[in-house]
Amino acid sequence: MDDGFLSGPAAHARWAEALHGLDVVWIGVRLAPHLAAEREARRGDREVGMAAAQADSVHRGIHYDLEVDTSSGSPAELAQTLASQIAALSRLLAAGSAASLVDTESQAAAAACVD
Repeated sequence: MDDGFLSGPAAHARWAEALHGLDVVWIGVRLAPHLAAEREARRGDREVGMAAAQADSVHRGIHYDLEVDTSSGSPAELAQTLASQIAALSRLLAAGSAASLVDTESQAAAAACVD
């Protein structure tokens, strides 16, 4: 597992090429800009305004297999949700489906795939 910041589609493409041949799950970690600004202010060690400015822009042009919104749920709950979704994605891929869970109608539909 790597927690990396992708600075756009070009960086994503470089990582995809470097990781070619490995089983990789691309996960987008999202947060509404106003909540990112609130968290940034509480930390006190960040340049004010950067989090809100980047909350959406860092995701433009990047395709994810899964996404998580960190505005709700504890870190443990979100990790469990991701683990379940990764397991569901693995089952879909093993069954021959090339679609990612993000490509389904909604994350709720993806969660329904996890029994």
